[in-house]
Amino acid sequence: MSEKDMRFSLLLDFYGELLPPAQRDMIDLYYNEDLSLSEIAEQVGITRQGVRDSVRRSEETLLSYEEKLGMADRFEKIAEAAEEAGMLSELCKKSGDPTLAKHAESLLSLLQSMES
Repeated sequence: MSEKDMRFSLLLDFYGELLPPAQRDMIDLYYNEDLSLSEIAEQVGITRQGVRDSVRRSEETLLSYEEKLGMADRFEKIAEAAEEAGMLSELCKKSGDPTLAKHAESLLSLLQSMES
């Protein structure tokens, strides 16, 4: 089996509540608890193939939600912008230009409020 695609953990954070509870639980165990398909099958009392099918359906559903809504992508872009704004703020403070530093701090605050 290939490496787990950890973007599904992020998508689960955004859209997990939209999945049926059984699917949400299995994909959570697979990605967030790092259990194998066999371990999940044993825990929930179904076949390994049943778990794999459920995880695959959940992945498809999460990708569909992200394609339509784009919340995880927007969150990642905001987080990257906040990181860059933080670095810019530090550079502005070091430059000694109070106006520029104040503007950078304002931008950083705005981006950080959007992350929450």
